[in-house]
Amino acid sequence: MIMRGFFYAGGAVSRGQVEEALDFFFSLEPTSDVSPLEHIEYYENNCIKYAKEIEMAEQAIKTYGEQIEPKTFENMQKKFRDIVDSNIHYRLMSSVIESAWDGIGPW
Repeated sequence: MIMRGFFYAGGAVSRGQVEEALDFFFSLEPTSDVSPLEHIEYYENNCIKYAKEIEMAEQAIKTYGEQIEPKTFENMQKKFRDIVDSNIHYRLMSSVIESAWDGIGPW
C-alpha cells in the first residue's frame, strides 16, 4: 500500500527530501507475504500508477547528487554511505540512488 505520493517541483534538494523519495520508493513494494508472481504484479502496477511520482522522486535524488561538492568519488561515496547506512530501508533502495547518480561527476 502506498503510504503517500511524492512531489518535487525543481530546485535545491535537501537530505530530508532524498529520504522522502526513498521512503516513497520503499512504499511501492508489497508489505505482506505474497508469492513472487504477485510481488512482481503488485510492483509493476504501482510503477504504472505512480509513474509521475517515480519520475519526480528520481529527479530529486539526481539533483541532490548534482549538488554534492566537491564532486570527488570519495565525497560522493561518503554522502551515499551516510544515506544508506542511516536506515535499513534505504540500504534496500541503494540501487535507486546509484541509478539516479549515474554519470554525475566520477560516479
